[in-house]
Amino acid sequence: MKKIFPALPIILFLSLHGCTIFIHYYPVMGRDGIIYVTKEKNLYALYSDKTLKWKYSALSHLSPYLVIGDDNTIYVVGLKDDMYAINPDGTLKWRKEHQPFKWYVPIVVYDTTIYAASSRNLYAVNLDGSIRWKFLIKDYLESSAVFDNNGTVYIGSRNKNLYAINPDGSKKWIFSTHGSIHPSPAIGSDGTIYVGSCDGYLYAIDPDGTEKWKFPTKACVLAPLVVGKNGTVYVASSKNLYAIGLDGKQEWRFKTKGEILHFSQSRSGTIYVTTYNRKFYALYPDGTLKWVIITNRISSPLVFGKYGTIYMGCNDGYLYAIYPDGKLKWKLSNPE
Repeated sequence: MKKIFPALPIILFLSLHGCTIFIHYYPVMGRDGIIYVTKEKNLYALYSDKTLKWKYSALSHLSPYLVIGDDNTIYVVGLKDDMYAINPDGTLKWRKEHQPFKWYVPIVVYDTTIYAASSRNLYAVNLDGSIRWKFLIKDYLESSAVFDNNGTVYIGSRNKNLYAINPDGSKKWIFSTHGSIHPSPAIGSDGTIYVGSCDGYLYAIDPDGTEKWKFPTKACVLAPLVVGKNGTVYVASSKNLYAIGLDGKQEWRFKTKGEILHFSQSRSGTIYVTTYNRKFYALYPDGTLKWVIITNRISSPLVFGKYGTIYMGCNDGYLYAIYPDGKLKWKLSNPE
């Protein structure tokens, strides 16, 4: 079964020193290399050279968290409690009004189901926009769901729990930590579920819901986890990025100069890390520094294109394309 995930976010609004930053661009890339972003009421499809392919204008502001289905349909939630399905050519497929989904919570497509959330419920939505089931979480959701090969749904909440939900919407199990869970969990190739908590630990959990091991991160885990090709788990906490082996032991640690906002690993194995103090790091797979540059504060996770080009949104209102060596390819303020 095909798994299609959006880039995983932390939060829609970032508060720093009393200033609220809105994520202007939150790029998602289709399998054909087209870059999709929303800004205000518009959904844009861009070629890799930043030229506009098409624009769709909605009736209300659109969430930055969009997702692409198996047939290249784009799904996105609007501010007026509506959900849109946009065809690959930029025409409207359908629009559903009076939906309970919150536009600041990411959506995800798995197989033939859209998973969206309200503040306290996770919904399974058919590809025609009708609701199949809902699961009550009882506290705020801030991240998207992930899935194992059996279709089990995993999602964390601010109520300190990680939920495992069967494909039919019934509860499989609940794993409790001692702190709120903000980022999405991650799944290893052997089915191990990894989740970071604000209790200062990374947890490894067996598919039956029992704890395998936990690793002390010493601070709240806010950035989404990454599982590397060799099974290494990468977790960020405060100013530290850790690489943790399958046995739960630390392989290496890289300390940044500022709080880590996002990190990701490219196909080549390079690990890119962004921080609140505008540093953009590139690390070799062994955790040693490849390069570091100063950027505007990066407000979105990183998306990798052909030949390793990095696409990202910044708090200056620009969408950036960066070469793998850190040099600027282009930046774009307004796609029109």
